[in-house]
Amino acid sequence: MKKRRSPQEKKELSLKKDRRSIFEANPEASRKGVRRSKRSANKISRHNVRQALDAGLGSPTEATVDSVEAAVAKSKKRIFKKVGDDSLRNHISIQRQKRAHRDKFGNGTQLPLNNADRFGSSPSNFDY
Repeated sequence: MKKRRSPQEKKELSLKKDRRSIFEANPEASRKGVRRSKRSANKISRHNVRQALDAGLGSPTEATVDSVEAAVAKSKKRIFKKVGDDSLRNHISIQRQKRAHRDKFGNGTQLPLNNADRFGSSPSNFDY
């Protein structure tokens, strides 16, 4: 028989196991975006190989053949990697950070005065 959990244990388990999309878009947009990203990566790879082959058009000398083969081998295929969803606990902490930033600086109407306000420390001597 299963052990009964207290509401606090249930909440802790939910924060640990539940996942949220890091793209903040609806699931259909994510599914379409994955397909689009894979298509784009393959298109770029095909384009690079095509450019290398077109550069070697003309009379096939040994030097041009070697240079085309080297260019094709050098142009590595881009691989699209999916990123997993984030845990609910991390998602909530990020939302709290964004909310605190909005409360401090407004909703885009008031920009931070300098980099120290923006990043916590001034990464450069240039102030906005």
